[in-house]
Amino acid sequence: MNETVDDKPSGYTVIDGAFRDESRSRSVPYRLYAPAALSGACPLILVSHGIGGSREAMPYLGRRLAQSGYV
Repeated sequence: MNETVDDKPSGYTVIDGAFRDESRSRSVPYRLYAPAALSGACPLILVSHGIGGSREAMPYLGRRLAQSGYV
């Protein structure tokens, strides 16, 4: 499931979603920050919040990376 939660005029889009980990029988939520003008391939950076965190962690980092052209 993907849901756009924020479309900023400042050059990035935020998409919340989840994928299913069948081996552990659980849903794994994610938050994707992407450049607003996404066209074609672009570099991907995966940031993990670590144990006890959530996808809401480190929005400043996601925004800045997306504004710089990373997903």
